[in-house]
Amino acid sequence: MLKNAVSGEVKELQYVELLNLFPEPAQVDIQNMVGRLEPSHLVVYTNMDLSSSRVGKRQVMAAGDNCTYSLKQAVEAPLGDLPSNFKYPEFYAEVPSAEEE
Repeated sequence: MLKNAVSGEVKELQYVELLNLFPEPAQVDIQNMVGRLEPSHLVVYTNMDLSSSRVGKRQVMAAGDNCTYSLKQAVEAPLGDLPSNFKYPEFYAEVPSAEEE
């Protein structure tokens, strides 16, 4: 289990569990991103600001050797440019290799 200084615990999910957090069209987009970028992990960020109109909105980021950020770097800081838009890392999952799928 990973932790970060901002939101605390970042929970590990299975890849399929992570996909099921999103509607079917987004799942296809995520799988296409995985095919293009070949990340080792996916990290789900969630807006947790209860006073924000964007509370609960989620975003996925690819992490790993082929990506801009490693898994450790990806869970260390929020995404966003304004506090009301910050999304904090909440979940991560290892992407199965092509042989495992």
